[in-house]
Amino acid sequence: MQVLSKLYFYSQLGIRFKKKSYPFFAGYFIALFSMLLSIIINSQFL
Repeated sequence: MQVLSKLYFYSQLGIRFKKKSYPFFAGYFIALFSMLLSIIINSQFL
Protein backbone atom coordinates (compact mmCIF):
# COMPACT_ATOMS: atom_id res chain seq x y z
CA MET A 1 0.00 0.00 0.00
CA GLN A 2 2.91 2.34 0.71
CA VAL A 3 4.24 1.76 -2.80
CA LEU A 4 0.86 2.65 -4.31
CA SER A 5 0.67 5.91 -2.37
CA LYS A 6 4.21 6.76 -3.49
CA LEU A 7 3.28 6.10 -7.11
CA TYR A 8 0.18 8.29 -6.73
CA PHE A 9 2.29 11.06 -5.20
CA TYR A 10 4.83 10.92 -8.02
CA SER A 11 2.10 10.90 -10.66
CA GLN A 12 0.52 13.97 -9.07
CA LEU A 13 3.93 15.65 -9.09
CA GLY A 14 4.34 14.81 -12.77
CA ILE A 15 0.90 16.19 -13.66
CA ARG A 16 1.67 19.38 -11.75
CA PHE A 17 4.98 19.94 -13.52
CA LYS A 18 3.92 18.76 -16.98
CA LYS A 19 2.83 22.19 -18.16
CA LYS A 20 5.89 23.97 -16.78
CA SER A 21 8.99 22.08 -17.91
CA TYR A 22 9.17 19.20 -20.33
CA PRO A 23 12.84 18.32 -19.62
CA PHE A 24 11.93 17.77 -15.98
CA PHE A 25 8.97 15.64 -17.06
CA ALA A 26 11.21 13.42 -19.19
CA GLY A 27 13.60 12.97 -16.27
CA TYR A 28 10.62 12.24 -14.03
CA PHE A 29 9.47 9.46 -16.33
CA ILE A 30 12.95 7.93 -16.42
CA ALA A 31 13.13 8.01 -12.62
CA LEU A 32 9.64 6.52 -12.30
CA PHE A 33 10.47 3.75 -14.76
CA SER A 34 13.68 2.81 -12.93
CA MET A 35 11.80 2.87 -9.61
CA LEU A 36 9.17 0.51 -11.02
CA LEU A 37 11.91 -1.77 -12.36
CA SER A 38 13.60 -1.96 -8.96
CA ILE A 39 10.24 -2.68 -7.27
CA ILE A 40 9.56 -5.53 -9.71
CA ILE A 41 13.05 -6.98 -9.22
CA ASN A 42 12.78 -6.73 -5.43
CA SER A 43 9.35 -8.38 -5.34
CA GLN A 44 10.60 -11.31 -7.44
CA PHE A 45 13.39 -12.08 -4.97
CA LEU A 46 11.23 -11.87 -1.83
